[in-house]
Amino acid sequence: MARTRIRSVSGLVILIFTSVLGYIYSVGTICTLSCSTTRTSEVLIIFVYSLQIRSQNCFLLTGAILLMNTIRLQFSLIVESLTLIPMATTLSNVPSFPDERCLRGPDNWKQFKDYVISAVRSKGLAGYLDGTIKLPMSATAADAKTTPLNSTSPSQEEWQFREGHVSGLIYQNIVDPDSHSIGPEDAAVTMWSTLKGKFELISMST
Repeated sequence: MARTRIRSVSGLVILIFTSVLGYIYSVGTICTLSCSTTRTSEVLIIFVYSLQIRSQNCFLLTGAILLMNTIRLQFSLIVESLTLIPMATTLSNVPSFPDERCLRGPDNWKQFKDYVISAVRSKGLAGYLDGTIKLPMSATAADAKTTPLNSTSPSQEEWQFREGHVSGLIYQNIVDPDSHSIGPEDAAVTMWSTLKGKFELISMST
C-alpha cells in the first residue's frame, strides 16, 4: 500500500515537472522569437491550447506537446540563422583616397588608377567603369525587385545610383577635375575614358 502510494506521488511529480518544463520552454520561445510575428503567434496558440486542455490526467501529454513544438520552432530558427547572408544591395559613402593617391597628373596616374579599379571591383561595380553595364532602356516589372550590387541587369533607379557612386569616386578623388576636362555630371565611363586617353600613353612611356 505504501509502495503504491509512493509510486503514485512520484508519477504525479514527474507529470507536473514535465508539464512545467513544457510551459517554460514555450514562454522562453515566445521571448526568444518575439521579433518573429508568425512564430510567436504559433507558440501562443500552442500555449493557450495547452491551458484549455490541461487537467490532472493530461499533464504528461500537454508537456510533451509543448516540448516537441517549441523544440521544433527553435530548431527551425537555428537552421535559418545558418543560411547564407544575402549579397549586398546597398553602398556606403564614396571613399576618399589618401592625398598621395588622389590624381594630380601623369606622375601618379598609375597609383590613382589602381585605387579606382580596386575600389569598384570590391563593390562589384567594375561594369559601370568600363561601360559594360548599360542604363536599362525602359522600366520593367523586375524593377520592383532589389538586385545585388554586382548585378548586370539593375533597374533604372539602381543603375543611376550605382553609376553615380562610381563617377563620384573618380571625380571626388581628382585634385583639379577641370584641368583634366572632367565634369561632375559626366558618366563614369566617360571620365575613365578621358583620363586613360590623356595619361595612359604618357604613363607607359615614362
